[in-house]
Amino acid sequence: MKHAIAPVKNLRLLSQAGESLSSRDAGVPGIGLICGNTGFGKTTAAAWYANHTNAVYVRALALWTPNDMLGAIMRELDSKPLPRNAAMMDFIITKLMLTGRPLFIDEADYLIGNKRLLETLRDLHDVSTMPLILIGMKDFRQRIMHREQLAGRISQWVEFKPADLEDARVLAETVCEVDVSDDLLAELHQKTGGSMRGLVVGLSRIEAYAKKHALKRLGAADWNGRAFVLSSAPQPRSVRAA
Repeated sequence: MKHAIAPVKNLRLLSQAGESLSSRDAGVPGIGLICGNTGFGKTTAAAWYANHTNAVYVRALALWTPNDMLGAIMRELDSKPLPRNAAMMDFIITKLMLTGRPLFIDEADYLIGNKRLLETLRDLHDVSTMPLILIGMKDFRQRIMHREQLAGRISQWVEFKPADLEDARVLAETVCEVDVSDDLLAELHQKTGGSMRGLVVGLSRIEAYAKKHALKRLGAADWNGRAFVLSSAPQPRSVRAA
């Protein structure tokens, strides 16, 4: 499998939202949301875009305090955490303003119930004016809209949807080192429900099978109903009681 990012629709929408946040007019708030079910490629897309834009990217943890969050951001800025939160706030704000780097927070669902964390993020956004992008699960947008600390500052959001068959083809042509026929790709797409994670796993299994059997192209007849991912594997037969 090639190590490459496929330009699927979700990624393009994320890029458009990120560009809108970075080029917004003065006075327009700069918080963006990325939400969607697990497996739809949010983290992969956000990490790629953050790297592409030289953004600061951190993953929230369940036990975070404001000190923990600020320390994590400091480390992503290649700096050691400072003894006082106020000093770290000043440092981070200044660094973001000087570099123009957006701030990405993945697994942001962990922040929803913590008022101090939300207020700290609001301060970072308001004072630095740099884009802040929060990444969470499908219901994240609805949950955060009840948090007035941030709700009014959200100007962009992207809900990651299941990959369609066109996305599956783009993905296969981007990462797979063998040719996957339309009928096999359609079968894989149907079995995975458009999950990007499932598609990648399935394509890796297809590629491995093709290479093992010295095939440059694989079709549904060649695959012959094998499991693409663990969840689609045949269930073992129950053992009858003696």
